[in-house]
Amino acid sequence: MQNVTIKYYKHGEMLKVGYRNCARCGRYCECDMHHVRTRSRGGKKMIPLCRMCHVWVGTHPKDAAKLGLYKRGYEI
Repeated sequence: MQNVTIKYYKHGEMLKVGYRNCARCGRYCECDMHHVRTRSRGGKKMIPLCRMCHVWVGTHPKDAAKLGLYKRGYEI
């Protein structure tokens, strides 16, 4: 996995799915838009993640938080 700078998007700035570079692995592919903090907790920042990395973030939240791909708690 290469070192990738994360660009955050606000809700509504981009289409939900499309071809772009994954924020975790850097691969150019069809990506999902992942909410860094869940929408139910007030999250508005999104990043593009390929399907494999999106699943990884969901199953490894502590490691994803260290990389800035996941945030716990509520946003006020």
